[in-house]
Amino acid sequence: MSKSKIIIIHTGGTIASKVDYKTGAVVAKFEPEELYALYPELKEVSDFDIIKVANIMSEDVDFNFVNELALAIKKGIKKETKGIIITHGTDTIHYTSAALHFMLKNLPIPVILVGAQRSSDRPSSDAGMNLICAARFIIKTNWGGVGVCMHENQSDESCVVLPGEKARKMHSSRRDAFMSFDDGLVARVSYLSGEVEMLHKVIINKEKFELTLIDKNIWVGLIKVHPGFDPKILRNYINYSGLVIEGTGLGHVHENCLPEIENLIKKGVKVIMATQTIFGVVNMNVYSRGRKLLELGVKGNYENLPPESVFMKLLIELSKGS
Repeated sequence: MSKSKIIIIHTGGTIASKVDYKTGAVVAKFEPEELYALYPELKEVSDFDIIKVANIMSEDVDFNFVNELALAIKKGIKKETKGIIITHGTDTIHYTSAALHFMLKNLPIPVILVGAQRSSDRPSSDAGMNLICAARFIIKTNWGGVGVCMHENQSDESCVVLPGEKARKMHSSRRDAFMSFDDGLVARVSYLSGEVEMLHKVIINKEKFELTLIDKNIWVGLIKVHPGFDPKILRNYINYSGLVIEGTGLGHVHENCLPEIENLIKKGVKVIMATQTIFGVVNMNVYSRGRKLLELGVKGNYENLPPESVFMKLLIELSKGS
């Protein structure tokens, strides 16, 4: 009897990289079959089909890439598919996981993005453990949705699966670089025993699967306000469809930004507030400045997503209406 099938969608990143000893730099060089061959333990978990969508570093991710990835996922959702693993660079993996969360409605299977903070040819690489834990999670759960699977801590004992829309990279180089933004974890996967501990209620999606692709004619901006911020910068977004503002604290901006924000909204730009803080929600009801923003038509009150996810959420919402 054949094992359940997992599809690996290869996109590149550090997980698919090795050191170029001519230059000393890390480059995305591994082909998907080479990466799979590095970790024979995967064969004990499941049968795999491997698809190559790209072989790029994550700083080169764009919306064409995200759309192509979403279409590959849709094509891979079949009766015999238990889940999908996407290898991806860590620097922008949370942008892609958030985008896919909002693009892929009512996912019937787990779609798990996996990265690495060390290239796969290094003894300290976290690539193999992250891949194996992701595969074990898929095989042992009925959870449906988009997640990110990375090291839980600096040891090689366990990985965690984070909600795709709440994951955020918190460290530039540590192997346990990712945390869940103001929310719990989906699961903990023991690398040593293979056990999966579910930490989030499993909801089986019975509604019809729906895919929304990003409309490349929709322009959304993401900007952080700060002391000394020049409000005239906001005028650059007058022809955009939407703008996410990373406000301070509960969702605030300097008083001198209010006329520019009001003008943007009058011109039809959808303005959403996010918070620069790591924990907590946007609440523009508490202070008078926040209430003024609400009066102007700024949205996003009570949102508790990281700004990158708010950006992707707005982009997908505007794409649906285009």
